[in-house]
Amino acid sequence: MCIKFSHPTNTTKTEHTTHNVTKTMSNNLILHGNMLSQPTRVILWFCHLNHIPIQFKNVQLHKAEHKSPQFLKWNPNGKIPVLEHAQESSFYLFESQAIVHYLRRLFIVDQHSHWYPEPSSVIDATLSNIQQIAKIDSYLSWHQNHFRPGVAGYAFAKYIGPSSFGRKFTEEQVKNAHVLCLQQLQQLNDYWLTNSSTNNDQRSMFISGAAEPSIADLFCYSELAQLMIVDEWNAKSGQFSTAPLVAPYQNVVKWMKEIEQVNGYSKIHDALLKIATKRFGGGQSKL
Repeated sequence: MCIKFSHPTNTTKTEHTTHNVTKTMSNNLILHGNMLSQPTRVILWFCHLNHIPIQFKNVQLHKAEHKSPQFLKWNPNGKIPVLEHAQESSFYLFESQAIVHYLRRLFIVDQHSHWYPEPSSVIDATLSNIQQIAKIDSYLSWHQNHFRPGVAGYAFAKYIGPSSFGRKFTEEQVKNAHVLCLQQLQQLNDYWLTNSSTNNDQRSMFISGAAEPSIADLFCYSELAQLMIVDEWNAKSGQFSTAPLVAPYQNVVKWMKEIEQVNGYSKIHDALLKIATKRFGGGQSKL
């Protein structure tokens, strides 16, 4: 079943106007995914913030719908999410970073937008601008190769694998996954969130070094949020920045508090927060 994903009605500091290329291009966009999927949440959050009209079709992972013959035609890897752009002949795209870039180009998200500040031409580019984009690209590469395996690996070994897929992990495997996760949190804290700005006149809370968040921040938080359902914390607060798991990493905590103020945070993470509240309630967190 498809549902139309709604968009913000109030303007905040993190919203920018988008301009459709044509009315036709704005129709028939469907994201096949699941709200427990980190990449699915990133794409829908980006659409929410940039007023991109998109339908969401839930893929039931427990029924292996992502492994069906039809789905494998869209993505031979059998993974979510997949973007369907239905026109005269449907276009299918997988890999979340590619999907976000496709959408921002399709809807010509403001070239001066902080989400991915790509200049409209080489003439308009400045060294600071080029370096900011390079840092976003650098993070996204690190995210895919290091941060995601560390965080998602621990989440899967500790809770998601056993509870949702019947996968068994030894105590040693879970411990090793936890260590790797903490290593990635430490690097996020010490390198990516050191407040080193690409603009010498200001200090930044965000990954790109700019004063506002980019798509790198959305990818990072959506990944980190997977841990909401893993270790005990006061889930009723709705603010994962309060969890003991992240408490030792002060740069991470400060950054998380900023991201949790971004429009759509509660809506995008509602499924995770409901599971976490059911599991942990308002009890004291324990690792």
